[in-house]
This record gives sequence, C-alpha cells and structure tokens, in this order.
Amino acid sequence: MNVPSQILIVDDSPEDCEMYRRQLERSGNGSFTLRMAHSAAAGLQECRSQIPDCVLLDFHLPDGDGLDFLTELRTELGDQTPPVVMLTGQGNESVAVQAMKLGAQDYLVKGLKGEDLRHSVQNAIGQMALRR
Repeated sequence: MNVPSQILIVDDSPEDCEMYRRQLERSGNGSFTLRMAHSAAAGLQECRSQIPDCVLLDFHLPDGDGLDFLTELRTELGDQTPPVVMLTGQGNESVAVQAMKLGAQDYLVKGLKGEDLRHSVQNAIGQMALRR
C-alpha cells in the first residue's frame, strides 16, 4: 500500500483551496493528504513544522508574493526544499521564468483541469524523488 503524498496548499482564497482539494481527491486512490495555509507566513510555518511532498502556491498572497515565498523557503530549507507548483490567476511569462529560476517545478494558470493539476503535482513529486 502506498503512503499518501503530503500536499500543502498555500492560498488565501477558501474557494480556490476547496477547488484544488476536490481536483486532487478526484483521483480516488487516496494518493494525497492535504494541508492548508492561507498566507505566506502560515505556509512557511507549515513547511518548517513538517516538510510536505509538494506545495501548491498561489502567486498573490496577503502578506507577499510567491516569488518571495520561494526565496524564503529555499533559504530556510536548502536541499530539503519541497517541490513547488505555483498557481496564478493571470499567466505572466517573466514571473513564470523567475519562479522556475527560484526553484518552482511548474507554473500554472488557475482554472486548469483537475487531471492537469494532479499530473503536475505527481510530476513535481517524481522529479524531486529522482534528484534525491
């Protein structure tokens, strides 16, 4: 039996958090256990207390942006930094490039299909496992 992957969703929108939860749980095989944080500070604290297998990160947060979060996460956790999939309401190529340079595994525009989100999360977790 496979151990479920721990996914941390960092997003200040309860509606978006619920949508991601539904999309990830739709796989039906219990492959994910979800935790939520509604600010960058809360998300960083969650990562400090228990490093997740993947972070779904909203770009716009009430106390900072996703790029600041990525920088802080890498500074604090170094080689233990979990894979991060950044989500945004509006795609921006320069932000996407910067996010990838800071270590994001993927950059997705909100409103994507559930299977695309699940694939991105599974791919990020798989890539990180290969690197380790």
